[in-house]
Amino acid sequence: KPILVFGATGLQGGAVVSTLLKAGWKVRAFVRRGGSFTPSLDECEIAPGDLDDTESIRAAMADVYGVYSALPSSATAPGMTDEDEVRWGKTIADLAVESGAHHLIYSSSNGVAAAPTGIGHYDGKALIEEHVRGLPIIKTIVEPAGFMETLMMPGNGLEKGQFSFF
Repeated sequence: KPILVFGATGLQGGAVVSTLLKAGWKVRAFVRRGGSFTPSLDECEIAPGDLDDTESIRAAMADVYGVYSALPSSATAPGMTDEDEVRWGKTIADLAVESGAHHLIYSSSNGVAAAPTGIGHYDGKALIEEHVRGLPIIKTIVEPAGFMETLMMPGNGLEKGQFSFF
């Protein structure tokens, strides 16, 4: 059975896809309908869908062994809200349980705290983590550190010789 990877066209999800393929797993990559994908996904089954379309997520989860959930971030995706990320994260987790997936891996962030931080990006991930922990499925929550590429995003100040972040 395949592993369904959300975020397969991103840096983190792409690395997960490559690692799974090298280890001999079948990979199903959830990609936006009408979106483009990289040649690295040529060996994957492509599941076109939309994170706002529950039925496309449900269809992508049919007969999977596991789910890797790396979501777009409200901190970097134009037009996306923290509420979108929370809704998508909880929906993916719930549908993983509903589909009978054996294992759910949710990629969170190392900035998540037990108490609200006041930073929506991190507090939203904490809400998803809390939800995932309560589900009847084998689960793993990873909290990777920030990526160096984030430092190059407009607005962090490096182009002006300074650094500001959250």
